[in-house]
Formats: sequence, structure tokens, C-alpha cells
Amino acid sequence: MLSILCLYVVPMDSACEDIPINRLSSDELNWSKYTPDMLRTPKPTALKSVLPPKGNQKNTDSCRRQQKQCGLTTKLQKWASEKAEFASMQKNCLLEEHRLKLCHLQEQHTLQQELQKQEFQFRQKLLLEEHNKKMELLQLENKKLQQKL
Repeated sequence: MLSILCLYVVPMDSACEDIPINRLSSDELNWSKYTPDMLRTPKPTALKSVLPPKGNQKNTDSCRRQQKQCGLTTKLQKWASEKAEFASMQKNCLLEEHRLKLCHLQEQHTLQQELQKQEFQFRQKLLLEEHNKKMELLQLENKKLQQKL
């Protein structure tokens, strides 16, 4: 599904200055002789576009149709290319984000391993010191016992 959003910013002064205020005379209020032109209001100059001079109506209608179709296809092509460019840019950004996440996780894992290694070495050192102290204590007790005997 293709949705199109066009935003036009038109200053209120220029948009409203050409619109006539409907002050109808008594002749214009008589609907027995109305014409479709009486219902129409002229377009504001901000909305008017340059059209080719009226000549052969069939040629101008077909030209207009061709111009609209050509304009529509070029707009669709432009939108499609911009969408493809956006998708490509989005894909590149997601790949870069994934790469950064992997680097971060790898760095975090490396730091965690180093921390665990240091912790293990510290525990080993404490256990060795504790063992040495216990051995010294046992040796001292053993000497005391030998001296008593």
C-alpha cells in the first residue's frame, strides 16, 4: 500500500486575498436562472498553475493526462528510489549497531574473564597463605609436644 503525504505551506494573506466575499445581489439570489458558473468560485493565485492555452480540447486533455501520468510516474520513481535509499541506509545503520554491540559484548566478556582470573589468583594466594600459617602452627605445636616428652 502506497500512502502519499504532501504538505503545502501557503501564507494566509496570499491564499485569502483572491477569494471573493460572497455578497450576492438580488439577481444572483434568484435560482430560477442559475448556471453552474454561479456556483464556482475562482481559485486563489497561490493554487493556480500555468496551463497551456485552450486550443483543441482533445489534444489538451490528452496532453494533460500524459503530463499527469508522466509526473506521477516520475514521482513514484523518485519515492521508490528514496525508499530504497532509506532502506539501504537503515540496513547499514543496523549492521553498524550490531557490530558495535558485538564489540561491546566481546570487550565485556574479556574484562569479565580477567576479573575472574584475578579473583581466582587472589583466592589461591589466600588459601596458600592460610595453608602455610596452619603448617607453621602445626609445626610449633609439634615442637612443643616433642619438648614435653
